[in-house]
Amino acid sequence: MASLDQNPFLLPLLFIIIISSLHVLLASTTPSHKLKSAITIRKLNRRGPYIGLVTVFETEENAFLGSVDFRPDPMHPFLDLSGRRFRIGKIHGKKVVYVRCGIGMVNAAAATQQMIDVFNVKGIVHFGIAGNINNSMSIGDVSIPKQITNAGLWEWLNPDKAKGSEDVAYLDVGNYNVPQGKNKLGTIGYSYEELYSVNGRINSPQKVFWINTTQEWLHLAADLEKMELLQCVNATLCLPNKPKLVVGLKAATADIFVDNAAYRNFLYDSFGVSSSDMESSAVAMTCASNGYPIIVIRGLSDLAGVGDNTVRKFGSLAATNTAKSVLDQQPHVECNLRKRESRGKKKLDTSVCSYQPSRGLDLDDIYAAVDLNLKPTNQMAALYHNIYLFPLLFIIIISSFHVLPVSPTPSHKLKSATTIRKLNLRGPYIGLVTVIETEENAFLRSVEFRPDPTHPFLDLSGRRFRIGKVHGKKVVYVRCGRGMVNGAAATQQMIDVFNVKGIVHFGIAGNMNNSMSIGDVSIPKQITNAGLWDWLNPDKAKGGEDLAYLDVGNYNVPKGDGNNELGSIGYSYEQLYSVTGRINTPQNVFWINTTQEWLHLAADLEKMELSQCVNASLCLPKKPKLVVGLKAATADIFVDNAAYRNFLYDTFGVSSSDMESSAVAMTCASNGYPVIVIRGLSDLAGVGGDNTVHKFGSLAATNTAKAVLEFIKKLPPS
Repeated sequence: MASLDQNPFLLPLLFIIIISSLHVLLASTTPSHKLKSAITIRKLNRRGPYIGLVTVFETEENAFLGSVDFRPDPMHPFLDLSGRRFRIGKIHGKKVVYVRCGIGMVNAAAATQQMIDVFNVKGIVHFGIAGNINNSMSIGDVSIPKQITNAGLWEWLNPDKAKGSEDVAYLDVGNYNVPQGKNKLGTIGYSYEELYSVNGRINSPQKVFWINTTQEWLHLAADLEKMELLQCVNATLCLPNKPKLVVGLKAATADIFVDNAAYRNFLYDSFGVSSSDMESSAVAMTCASNGYPIIVIRGLSDLAGVGDNTVRKFGSLAATNTAKSVLDQQPHVECNLRKRESRGKKKLDTSVCSYQPSRGLDLDDIYAAVDLNLKPTNQMAALYHNIYLFPLLFIIIISSFHVLPVSPTPSHKLKSATTIRKLNLRGPYIGLVTVIETEENAFLRSVEFRPDPTHPFLDLSGRRFRIGKVHGKKVVYVRCGRGMVNGAAATQQMIDVFNVKGIVHFGIAGNMNNSMSIGDVSIPKQITNAGLWDWLNPDKAKGGEDLAYLDVGNYNVPKGDGNNELGSIGYSYEQLYSVTGRINTPQNVFWINTTQEWLHLAADLEKMELSQCVNASLCLPKKPKLVVGLKAATADIFVDNAAYRNFLYDTFGVSSSDMESSAVAMTCASNGYPVIVIRGLSDLAGVGGDNTVHKFGSLAATNTAKAVLEFIKKLPPS
């Protein structure tokens, strides 16, 4: 297997040599803009620390900012980074940095990572609306979950695939046929996240299904459950149940807008989750990776898969109850908190309320080190007003009593800042991002990687960033880990922290295209997040919001009338925030383009003559090839289902499928950095079996080394 891995992973070496020797790396932003940002950040962070606030989309933002006493910083009211506006100010005297991340896992992970990297924050409050999964909860209720899962990290298996112990739970699509039977879409296995963390061993991710929010913050939030909320809008219009705030439930996140009742019930029955959204687990996992406190506050806007649910009728009631909770409950919470902190003492110890945590990371040092290379209706608004005043109450509580824990020790952070300064003075570097340990081992063993003699690596957020040279070219390399959140967060951190001039992302991928073979390599021109879905009820009309639809009933066996309770899947657009676009005005995109200039350079790689035989008696049926300019699909889905593989190819024309590339590419596009993706094809997705992969691994390694050496000879003198 190691020799097989060498084939796809030596190709990035060849490409590094080309782009670095020819000096065609694009500048991300102008040095003057970067210098201005660095100076502003330095000034702002000296006034910190701040509480970080992360919400999702514009309607929520307008309701939140219109509902709270937000006072912008008089000198620096905002800072624009990566197409987003980070607002700096105070809410009721408490220092905050606020950002709207945008819809989906990639946006949430990248924006949260950037807030942690750039600003002197001491914790994150994430809030927004969510779909209700729990029949015991109602519109206007608010959930503050103790655990959140990425319920969209799947293995999509063939119908006859044996269910092992690798996954947490399984959804058998055929069980939802009408009448019940088999379905060619097989089974969905729910898999684990790989959590890299400052609290764990470096480069040794922990497999986790649930991400925990911060226990101390949940204890504080528990007092909010005692609030008495109003039940009636007026004498004739009342809710059937009093609205409530519940602390300690479970929540599900995925790049899926759940509007299907059968799937809603599956989530509740299988995992016991009470709400579903598209960002929370990404924010929580990024905070956990960096060692920062996190709390999630989600207001329930609907019963997923049912529809409006009188939401327009009771929006004003939700706003009234929230305002009442903010005004009436703070003294009660203050008393309870002081009693808790002074438990066992003869009298209340008010000194616990004046504790000031240490400053934490000296972010001034980091940005000095980076230097020039820094990089709806009124009724609905009333409902949002309800949801977004709850974070205000929580901000007041946690900030007033200074119980925010410090994330890592200041001495460790200061040491990192000093190292970063020295390293970045030696840059710029080419950023290399790969995925899993098997790939990393094959790559580092197969190329002439020369570690920096003084600072060979830097450990950040549980990952080891390796600094050195490959054939004389300066590189920073990291293994991001599996999945969209890891891909986005690690790429964003590399861009934030290191003086890089572009990103080369590489790894293995499943083959979607019957004209491609094992050992072939694809360098795509476009990549889509094919896992950003609207999951609809069977009777839901298909409108113009989505690009394409997969009707689950079309895969029933026997076909019958083609009905399946899982309905249909609509393929939706990413929201791309970008330095090249209008601030806080995301563009709806289905395809993320890799960098055109880099693709032009890579085109020469197609001319390489690769060997066909391992020895005189063992040859591939076809010569391995490298192809530039195809399309690729990414999702938090390991595709091992032939019917779904064919759907992806027939619908979108993609030739490969993986779990990270679009996250890396979209993060680079957001920041304005060049990116190229190089993926070696390891299997024909959904076919399984050996596919002669063990026989021809050594040949793949030999051909890759040959390609690298031959192309180096053709390069002009530096």
